[in-house]
Amino acid sequence: MALLRVARGEDATEVWGAKSAPDPTAAREFSFQMKLIGLCGKPRAGKNAVAEIAAELVPGTAIITFSDEIVAECAKLLSVDPATINADKEHYRPFMQWYGYDHKRNADENYWVRKIEAKLDEAEVAGAPLAVVCGVRAINEWVMVARRGGVVYEVVRGVNSGRRRWIMRARTRGSG
Repeated sequence: MALLRVARGEDATEVWGAKSAPDPTAAREFSFQMKLIGLCGKPRAGKNAVAEIAAELVPGTAIITFSDEIVAECAKLLSVDPATINADKEHYRPFMQWYGYDHKRNADENYWVRKIEAKLDEAEVAGAPLAVVCGVRAINEWVMVARRGGVVYEVVRGVNSGRRRWIMRARTRGSG
């Protein structure tokens, strides 16, 4: 707990005392035990809706999406507001797929993973008890979630008596 206080900006000597204070740069390497969930699934399956439900149930949850990172970069390149892209994703989807996969990921397969890991580090230092990463697709993205102690769930949208429902099932690498 003391390392978390230092990571949040408190003076290390006040937290531990002058003689026992560790190097403050060690805070970045310390695990604050933030829980991590990755969500995968088909487009419009409800990944973001499930993440929002998790955020309602666990206050302080950080929702991090691969698509937000891609939208932000594409918006900058196209000189449009990210809201414009989000409002008409079908129109921008071919460009975003080309940019995100063909251009960035083929040049550096961990480009998007590093972006998401930076967001996870920020959430962890801020004290988020849970982080939900939406849009996990590639193997290296699954590995990143697992390496950080998380689990990936597949979100499957279904219909039950006319109401929306989501089925979440744990996925392991190679399970389809």
